[in-house]
Amino acid sequence: MLTAAGIAAACAGNWIRAEAHHRASIARMKAVPYLTSTTDRPLLVSDMLGDRRGPGDIEAAKSLLQASIATSDAIGLAMHARLARRRFAQIAKDFGHMRLRRVFATRGGRPSSVLNQASPAASVAA
Repeated sequence: MLTAAGIAAACAGNWIRAEAHHRASIARMKAVPYLTSTTDRPLLVSDMLGDRRGPGDIEAAKSLLQASIATSDAIGLAMHARLARRRFAQIAKDFGHMRLRRVFATRGGRPSSVLNQASPAASVAA
């Protein structure tokens, strides 16, 4: 219910309630052993944060997506990891003025993702 309420609040433009509902949903999923839910909820929250574009929202969205990618990779959810990487790359493209140097390390002049060498976001950082 919290996820649906978060989506509805975001559609209505009520960003404060949307964020509260989404964060409560993530907290609930972390409290129970449903690891798959902890990978898809951050995608919804990152979409809401990207749409809202308030102070710190883009960095928060990136952080949520990084956690989602790490968890997805750890438990073998390739589709969830791929979706999170695509969303991360889209945020990086849309908000190019925000450097990704905190996410990507540079070695020998070529970017290498600390998340995944084949990450679509790695090509964005180049």
